[in-house]
Amino acid sequence: MGASPRLLFADEHARERLMHHLIRWKHRKESGVLVTHQEGGPLAVVLDALNKSCGNAYAVDLHSSLVRLLGQSRIDIPGWRDVFLHPRLSNEDFLARLKRLSGWWHGLAQGIPVLRPVDALRQGVTNWSRRSEVLEILNILFAASHRKDDVALYSKLRARWQLPADLRRALMPDEILAELARYLGQLRYSELIFVRDLLDDVEGP
Repeated sequence: MGASPRLLFADEHARERLMHHLIRWKHRKESGVLVTHQEGGPLAVVLDALNKSCGNAYAVDLHSSLVRLLGQSRIDIPGWRDVFLHPRLSNEDFLARLKRLSGWWHGLAQGIPVLRPVDALRQGVTNWSRRSEVLEILNILFAASHRKDDVALYSKLRARWQLPADLRRALMPDEILAELARYLGQLRYSELIFVRDLLDDVEGP
């Protein structure tokens, strides 16, 4: 029996377990800590269809279950919408990775020159069209810190990028993601691509 018929006849607990499996299947090819459910993507389409079926009690119940399940994995980043923890990871995994990222980023940032305010490009509010680039950079940083990469491998990034002084301080695990997302989200597309390429271009062992 396929997932759809099982969802139809499942109780609430079994239904949420099946939906969790479906979400994991959707992101099975993604390795990052953070994922997003794009507008127009499969889950967004399902949610929209269920939301419009307001006269169907089963559809309303299923919509509520799916929204609740997604809400449990939503990452709270001020100003950012629809960013979620990868379904293969638990909240405990996420907290451990935040702690590791916090320490690793501090070591990396100490070798990146300070950006003088007078040299900063004019920035604006968070640009939603660049969300995928920002999440890609954040996932690269999560992966590097999880591997415990030697920050010396990122010599090109440290030589060619600059950071505001506030991002070079010791950021706590509960603030680092918001601070990095806030800054990266205001950068121009060209600089995001530049930073991503420098992160990818690491020195060999």
